[in-house]
Amino acid sequence: MKRIFEGLAASLAALLLSAALLPVWLFRGCLTATRGGRLAIVPSHSGEDAFSTLALIDRAGKRHHLWLPSVLCGDMTFIGPAVDAPRRGRKPGLVSPSRLRLSVGIGHQGTQSDDDYYFENASIPEQLGLLFRYALSSLYSCETKASCKSVEIFGVRINAMSMQEAVDTLARCRSKPGQGPMKIAAFVNPDCLNKAIGDRDYHHLLNQSDLVLPDGSGLRIAAKVLGVALTDNVNGTDLFPLLCERAAASGQKMFLFGGRPGVALEAAEAMQQRFPGLRIVGCLDGYSHRARNGVVIRAINASGADIVLAGLGAPQQETWLHEHRDNLNAGIGVGVGGLFDYYSGHIRRAPLWLREAGLEWMWRVFQEPGAKWHRYVVGNPLFLWRIARERHIRRHIGRGTRTQRIPLTTTQSVAALNADQAPAARKTNASRRVWQRQLMLHAASKRALDITVAASALIALSPLLLATAVAVPVESPGPLLFRQLRVGQRGKLFSMFKFRSMYVNAEERLAALHSQNESADGVLFKMKHDPRITRIGRFIRRFSIDELPQIINVLRGDMSIVGPRPALPGEVDRYAAADRKRLQTKPGLTCLWQIGGRSELSFEQQVELDIDYLRKQNLLTDIRIIAKTVPAVLGGKGAY
Repeated sequence: MKRIFEGLAASLAALLLSAALLPVWLFRGCLTATRGGRLAIVPSHSGEDAFSTLALIDRAGKRHHLWLPSVLCGDMTFIGPAVDAPRRGRKPGLVSPSRLRLSVGIGHQGTQSDDDYYFENASIPEQLGLLFRYALSSLYSCETKASCKSVEIFGVRINAMSMQEAVDTLARCRSKPGQGPMKIAAFVNPDCLNKAIGDRDYHHLLNQSDLVLPDGSGLRIAAKVLGVALTDNVNGTDLFPLLCERAAASGQKMFLFGGRPGVALEAAEAMQQRFPGLRIVGCLDGYSHRARNGVVIRAINASGADIVLAGLGAPQQETWLHEHRDNLNAGIGVGVGGLFDYYSGHIRRAPLWLREAGLEWMWRVFQEPGAKWHRYVVGNPLFLWRIARERHIRRHIGRGTRTQRIPLTTTQSVAALNADQAPAARKTNASRRVWQRQLMLHAASKRALDITVAASALIALSPLLLATAVAVPVESPGPLLFRQLRVGQRGKLFSMFKFRSMYVNAEERLAALHSQNESADGVLFKMKHDPRITRIGRFIRRFSIDELPQIINVLRGDMSIVGPRPALPGEVDRYAAADRKRLQTKPGLTCLWQIGGRSELSFEQQVELDIDYLRKQNLLTDIRIIAKTVPAVLGGKGAY
């Protein structure tokens, strides 16, 4: 019965997910093809119980396993032990509770015995819930260990360590009077980083701390977007009992400072009952004692505490610890926010299943809507927007000298580029702000149209794409895709993708054919009967099939659906100042001259139509051009 359910579920999942995942598969497949990758049947792992599975292998030899076919073949199940774990008489699965917790950074909460109990007792609804949580957590999951000791987000250095490493580091900091100032540890979440951006002093204090630990799924999303790795979700709520357990075993003393009156004491009593032998040597609330710094410092030093937990909220707790670190004899001070409220029982912790899905913030908003609404409902989208902007900045900075731009700064070109903007420059400040908002709105709507059309085209044209991918190498063995450097918006260079329509040595043969160029102006190279083009290439060029991989460039943001065609760097070098106006916007798959004659138009006519589009571009114009492109392509006029 279970096998029948798994087969039906796998088939249903394949049908439902195919439309959504097809663009991703095609995108990854095209990129892998351009990097010399291949599909192969490989063993699932190196153990005795290995089975064959389908994998995508890139040029570096890294395997990207495709597990769903293995589920359909019966070698795997949806719910089961990890593939490389001992089978214990069970088939491996796509997901298990411990693997889910490992992927979202709370692996310290899952054990092998938990998995065994789950496999024996979980009902079908519970298994479907586990699959749903796993799918949701894939947005920010990361099962790889951090490759470096720290990462930097918004200029704040964050330690990339596991929960166990964090506990070990905190436990090693014993009280040593006269051996230097107390060390300071801080937890940062999206709200903390939002505050640090607007508070220079807080930003400085975080970077002056000895340990800065990543707290929450938002940090994992940020790390994934920025291309760095964080091992665990090292939040204070999960770390506190582990630290108490370690302190109880080693005899270290703790002091709790913060929270409402009586809350720290209740938390201390609860943890001492849970861990006999734990020495919590003092508790002070953060309300009546916050202004009495001398009393607090004397109490902490008199207690002989090794670890001070300050729950005053960020950034007040970090400010207090840094201001008084030289006067405190403790080994380490840790800012823990509202930690004491949880362990005193005043606030309930989110259920584990919500934490596995990365939705603990929703639980916090539900419990304290007045206090947490702005922090999460407003702060989280703001944080994600800032992360996207940070990624954009890093991409350009990281390219270094490779981020080249075609010169646009001569006197003539600047004057030409600014000619159309002169009326806007004379507007009042209020009018200019309205004008800028209109430009931003147009850019946002154009990008939304690009993504919608590109994603829909990938799905609708997938049979044609696959057929072309098979046909191109048949006549001319070699790479499936052709990558060529083109000039994008404001002169930025990018790699444009096309189905290869020429023989592999076409670039070497170009110099010998320049004398036969049929373009009168000499800027572009056009030849109706170009001997470098294959027979398949002539067909896919006639109907613009060779241009379809540029949908990937649209999804990446290098190109738009509608815009001037991207030029070669050598062509741009021969542009006049007026011709460079074409570079003011993103290049596109189609524009006015594509639907008005294509290669039969002269270069001057093409430029004139492109500049005309720039003057009157709007969303309605783009939709009209897209609608007219289909009959123009099917007619094949001017395509060679």
